[in-house]
Amino acid sequence: MSDKPMTAIQALSSLPPATKEAQKQYAAKLKDEILSGNFNPLNAHIFLKAITDTITEVLKDDQVKEYVLDEARKHNEKTFEFGGAKITVANKPTYDYSSCGDPIYNSMLNDLERLKEQMKAREATLKTGVDPATGETFNPVKVTNSEYLTIKIQ
Repeated sequence: MSDKPMTAIQALSSLPPATKEAQKQYAAKLKDEILSGNFNPLNAHIFLKAITDTITEVLKDDQVKEYVLDEARKHNEKTFEFGGAKITVANKPTYDYSSCGDPIYNSMLNDLERLKEQMKAREATLKTGVDPATGETFNPVKVTNSEYLTIKIQ
């Protein structure tokens, strides 16, 4: 058996921090370990991305959401504390205005779509710096580039 302490990355697969403060401390520890150079940063990022994707998939699953909601309803309170968390059973209405058949609303939707298309076309013109119809020149469009990674787990 090794006397070497478990790293935060290794511990991530066991018990997660239960309070907001513990989460912040844990995140800081993970960050420090990644930046320490003791781990390949790409491996660490891929590992964290895989965990994030896995957890997101489970949390978004309709069956899981309904099962958890059923369990929360058993507490017979709108808001209750459980496992170090404050849980609220909430209700969010979703409105579908397209079902109303309102001609004014539908006209506004069409206007909005047309304006979006016109703005996209105008933005393309502004990128060139010259209005082809009038020859008018514009100040250059401010462009900011940010380099980033895309990671797709195979």
